[in-house]
Order: sequence, then structure tokens, then C-alpha cells
Amino acid sequence: MLNRGYHGWTAILVALLGLAPRPGRAVVQWTMIGCEGASVQGQSIDSIWDNAALMAANADSVLETLTGNNVIKALTTSSNLANNAKWMFGISVNFGGVLPSSSKNTLNNVVRPVYRQAKNLLQSNNGYLICSGAPALRGQVGTNANTWYYNIPGTQDVIALTSQPPGIRPCSPPSQGTPVTLGQTFNGKIYPLNADITTLPTGTATVILFCTELLDANNFKGTLASGFQANDPSADFPDPDKYRSASGTLLHEMIHAIDTGTYQDQGNDQVGDNIFPDSNAAYGFNRCALLAQTHQSNALVNPDGYRIFAEMCMSSNTRWGMPKPPQAATPAPGRKRSVIGRDAPRLSLGERRAAGPGGHVPGPLDSADAGAMRLDYLGHDLEWSAS
Repeated sequence: MLNRGYHGWTAILVALLGLAPRPGRAVVQWTMIGCEGASVQGQSIDSIWDNAALMAANADSVLETLTGNNVIKALTTSSNLANNAKWMFGISVNFGGVLPSSSKNTLNNVVRPVYRQAKNLLQSNNGYLICSGAPALRGQVGTNANTWYYNIPGTQDVIALTSQPPGIRPCSPPSQGTPVTLGQTFNGKIYPLNADITTLPTGTATVILFCTELLDANNFKGTLASGFQANDPSADFPDPDKYRSASGTLLHEMIHAIDTGTYQDQGNDQVGDNIFPDSNAAYGFNRCALLAQTHQSNALVNPDGYRIFAEMCMSSNTRWGMPKPPQAATPAPGRKRSVIGRDAPRLSLGERRAAGPGGHVPGPLDSADAGAMRLDYLGHDLEWSAS
């Protein structure tokens, strides 16, 4: 294997800054229903689709470099990206050295194939993409009563979402007690139009329900540019959840589509442990980080961890904020999150040690925040900070 070293990280930076040749734009290969004119924050479906494919390819490229013979140095691009992988996939990182073989195996044999399969799905005519503009109908479809379905343009067929609850219209705004659904992946059933109650489906297809209007209303970014600058003036370090994107959401759904039986949103029921304070799944940065550090095997099949890692790696120069416990209390007003300085990079103890003697590297300890999640990159167990 070639030692990518300095040149490996330089290649990633060049690609992220848009200085390297890029493959041609992706074209939406799936059959679109109700997506004409749909957009999120001014970005078209074509742009969102293209950006999702770029995210998958970039994540795979980042992991290829991470798993090479590259020394992970504190306060460098390599440490930023290694932190991202630890938080989302629960790997161990040796600062001042290369990744442990167990971490390389996990990233090469488990994580990278997922991004490749998702990219392949984005480049093949594999299913149906249904956007907010499609009229959802409800009625008898074959043997299914009171079922949501959509007409397939240019055909005499409909596609039924038999697992969608009859009382919840797809892509509808949330009501009391109903969560916001921004995207869903189904195994849809295809029926002839006006099929009677004895008619069986003529086929099945993967369906992604992509709620563009709700994504736009909830202020998701449409896309994330390569090498974008994450600036969050309200905090010491940027919060990945403030850079949620429609393209990342599409990538999330594509990972479901690889195998809906395997890649499921992971909550307490899937984990078999009450790690979350409610019944919600591991959505968002803090929950995905907790899942990765406590139940790695579940994190490796949780689509939102893949989304967040891909989004974070689109800004490789960003040192993202540390994860916090889900639903952690907000620090008291005026309390600085940094024990050194408001703009200093946050360092784990492992990074401080790897940076060299003398303690001259600026940055707060990873346990500086009340309730902050302590991540010791020397391989120690995760623990909650009481300080």
C-alpha cells in the first residue's frame, strides 16, 4: 500500500477546495414523482442529488486516506477527520501514530462499502423518488384498504406505501404527538390503476419519500459545498446539527435503501438498552456519538451517523464541537465553554499528550463543559463529565 502521508491529506484538501477535476454531474436516475420545481433553500433536486453523490464519494476518499499509513497529528486536518470517524463509528485513534489495525478494519470493511453502495444507488435507476409536490391519494389498493398511494407518471400503475400509517399523510406538517418526517424509505408495491380487491401487486420497488417542503421550512441547507467554512458565532466550536442538509438527508435515505432490513434507525429497542432518555432513534450528532461509543455495532448500521460523518467531512478544516449527552442542560449564561480561551480549539487529553511536551498547545480539556461527553482518544472508556 502506498504511504499517502502529506500528499494524501493535500489531495483531499485540493479536492475539497474544488481545485481538482470532478466527475460529471450526477443525473437523477430514479423515477421522480412530484419533484418538478422542488427545491430546498434554492437548490434544485438535481443539485441535491449531485451533492449527495459527492458526499458519499468524499467520505469514502477521506476514509481511504485515514486508513493509510498516515500519522494522526493534533490540530491538523487528519485529527479533525479522525475525530469525526471516532464520534460517528466508535473507532479508536492513536494520536501521534497511525490508526490501530482494528479501526482500519472497521472503516475499510464495514463503513467504506456502505458509502460505495449508496453512491452506486444514486447512479442507477433503482426506484422512485417522491417529493412534496406529489399528490398523495388514499383508498383501496388491491388487497390493501385505506392505503396511501401515488400515480406513476406515464403509466397505468400506482405505487402503494402499505407501511405508511393511514392517519398520517406522507410529508404532512407535524401535528401534536406526531414527529416531523423529512424523509422515509419504503418497499413500495406496484399495482395496476383501479385494481380490484383481489388484485395482487405486479412488482415491488424501493421508494424514497423526500419531503422537500418540510426540509425547506426547517431550514436545512440545500447542499454543502466542498470545503465550506463552518462559522457559528453563538458557540466556541461549530455544531454539526446546524449544518444539516437536504443532500445529507438524501444520503441517509439511500443508506436505508441499501438494505432496509439491515440499515435501520437505531433506538433503545434496536439497541436493547435504555441509552436514550426517550423513545426517539439516534438522530443528530449527540445521539449518534453516544450510540457509537456505547454500542458500536448498532452505530455501524445507523444511517444518520453516516450522514453526519459525510456532512462534517465536507468541511475538513473545521474542528467541530464535542458531543454532549442527549437533552443535556444548557450551561449557565455567560459561562465560557473553554477554560483557555473562547476561540481555542478543543483538545482531548490524548491529543495534548501527542502534541508534545511542555503543554504549549492551546486548547481546553475535553471535560471543560458541564455535562460534556469526555472522549479520550487513547482508547479509554467513554464517561460523562461531572465537572
